Amino acid sequence: MLKYTAFLLATGLLVSQLQRAEAQSNPVKPLQQFNGDTVAYLKENFIQNKQQYIHNKLDSLLKNLGIPVISYDYHIQFSDHRYSAGISFSFYSGNQFTIMAAAQKQLVITVLWDIPVLMDSAIFFGEKSNSSWLKGDRDYYKNKTIKDILLSYHPFPKQTVPLYPYQPTLPDVNVDSAGNVTLKTKDK
Repeated sequence: MLKYTAFLLATGLLVSQLQRAEAQSNPVKPLQQFNGDTVAYLKENFIQNKQQYIHNKLDSLLKNLGIPVISYDYHIQFSDHRYSAGISFSFYSGNQFTIMAAAQKQLVITVLWDIPVLMDSAIFFGEKSNSSWLKGDRDYYKNKTIKDILLSYHPFPKQTVPLYPYQPTLPDVNVDSAGNVTLKTKDK
């Protein structure tokens, strides 16, 4: 009986520790805690805690997002127009988008890639879905690695800083016949 009680106590302690570890690994606070303020929700959960997502796949951010992405836009790499440096997500649609944009409160999350995406691929998926965030778009982008996450107004008011506070640099890359981009390795 004593062994059974010790086993139950140990199991309960283990389950408690696993639940605590899971809660710490996903520190996203629900939108309800922000009284529906999407901007505050995005800032606290994804900008202030962006280190949790940097150098991880986009899918990790998408799984924690908690609000639906309505549309997206890709961004041309400044130094080489053959590549897309990142992608911006919008969470508003129709009249809500127009009202928020007019009030200059329409914020988008922008994700910059570790390895830029070929513009041909970005254009293909953007045109195919008319920039609506659909399953095909998610499937294409979900395994891309995040370099940085930014929050920006859209459309960009004249007095705001540019979308990119720094100019992303294009690393040396190889492009295979399927259009996959990989980092070049330095041979000694």
